[in-house]
Amino acid sequence: AKKLVRVERGMWLIGCVYNFCQPHLSLRRYNWRSRGGKWAEFTPAMASGITDHIWSIRELLWYKVPPPAYVPAKRRGRPPKFKS
Repeated sequence: AKKLVRVERGMWLIGCVYNFCQPHLSLRRYNWRSRGGKWAEFTPAMASGITDHIWSIRELLWYKVPPPAYVPAKRRGRPPKFKS
């Protein structure tokens, strides 16, 4: 990784995989409804209410992020003279 941009993008990918794809032992809950008392696994994104399921890596990479809202550019220069 010779360029800082690649390192930054790689860190974003690692962070997203950590938050959306990997369940954590500290976030699991005992599922009393199932027989045998199994543990329900959760990811940080599920714990914060962003998603309702554990994502696969494929689902994460194919997710389309919406573009940011359009903000028109500010007018530059002198204001126009209006004739009344």
